[in-house]
Amino acid sequence: MALNHQQEEVLTRLLDKWERTKECRSSLPPARVIRLLPQDVMKNYHDDGLDPDDVKLFHQHLEDLREAGYVTLLWEKGSAYHSVLRSIDLNPSALDRVYQALGRENLAARTQREIDCRKALLGKSPITDRFLLQQIDLLSDFRNPQYTKEENEVLVPLLLFILENRTEMMERELSMHLFGNSKTFESWKSRACRILRTFGDDDLPEDMSPKDEQDLLLSEHLIYSNPSYVYLKGHCRLVFEGEEAVTLTGDTPFAFSSQALSRLKGIEILDSTLMTVENLTSYHRMQLTDTTFVYLGGYHNSAKSAFLRRIAQDHPRLRFFHFGDLDPDGFMILEHLKRKTGVDFLPWHMDAEDLVRYQPYEKELEEQDRKKLRTLLEEGKYIEPLTWMLEHGRKLEQEIISWDLYEQRQRASIAKKEDEET
Repeated sequence: MALNHQQEEVLTRLLDKWERTKECRSSLPPARVIRLLPQDVMKNYHDDGLDPDDVKLFHQHLEDLREAGYVTLLWEKGSAYHSVLRSIDLNPSALDRVYQALGRENLAARTQREIDCRKALLGKSPITDRFLLQQIDLLSDFRNPQYTKEENEVLVPLLLFILENRTEMMERELSMHLFGNSKTFESWKSRACRILRTFGDDDLPEDMSPKDEQDLLLSEHLIYSNPSYVYLKGHCRLVFEGEEAVTLTGDTPFAFSSQALSRLKGIEILDSTLMTVENLTSYHRMQLTDTTFVYLGGYHNSAKSAFLRRIAQDHPRLRFFHFGDLDPDGFMILEHLKRKTGVDFLPWHMDAEDLVRYQPYEKELEEQDRKKLRTLLEEGKYIEPLTWMLEHGRKLEQEIISWDLYEQRQRASIAKKEDEET
């Protein structure tokens, strides 16, 4: 028989209920009645104001299903003949025919097809394999995976491209290359990065902002939202393939693209100290004798890691410091820097004394800050400044420190000049 919309809805709802049972998932016959109430299909079925003709037509549709052997109907006792319906029950012996009538695969066949689609994508990368195998495990237990077959068909090639990328690439360029549209990647970016974070091997800090996490994950594979540069100032000499040496002197900053640094043959730091700086404003203000500065920009990417590792390897006597915010994220950035480079950077002006000195400029800790502080303290990290922050509920951004130090230098310079003139 050809089914109308209402009949399709009834049979679909009954099959949905059947497929949620343990018996269906174990390929056993129904152990209990699979039942719908009339109001499940016709919401106002028991309302006094319902048009009798609508009820009559509804009953006729159900009678047609009963005559086809798909369902059995139970009527309220004491009501006029077939006037008040109690329930619509699935006929368990007609399950195969119901599936056929709806043109629907049974749960086992449908699940196996979903599993086979995912198995066909295996063997390309350990990360995508872990991602797909988790879905296969869920499907094998008749649970719904987080991503559909159609999403996998986009995500897996996208992830493989990211993982296999070996040249610097902008996100919009990636989007054009894979999707033919410069903006499409943006709609897949968060999902792709979530998978890289969950199933990848990158050692990322906890509780990063979504944007920072996505930027850092993609930068590990040379994919950037904007061109990536390393900012450098101090006394040093850089030699690039096929070019003359570049010599930096004093406080004039230079910026080198990640692509340019991939052609770096050698670097000589002529100062005795190298200091990384978290934020650009403070980097701009920093002036210290015998010190080369590198702007970090928060959580640094793989290009900066490689650059700093190379400097450390070539300069075993160089002293390494880091200047960042006096808040939980500032110290987590320092830990990330040390872990990724293998260099024991020392904190600079990130002490409890600085927190005391600059108290008027501090902000209140948020609950997420307290959680991060406790985690760092449990690891035995930076006990004095972190304990002070937690006890006083305060944190400090580095810009006031770099500005104050700059002002002190300016005043000292003016005083010296005046002394010389007199």
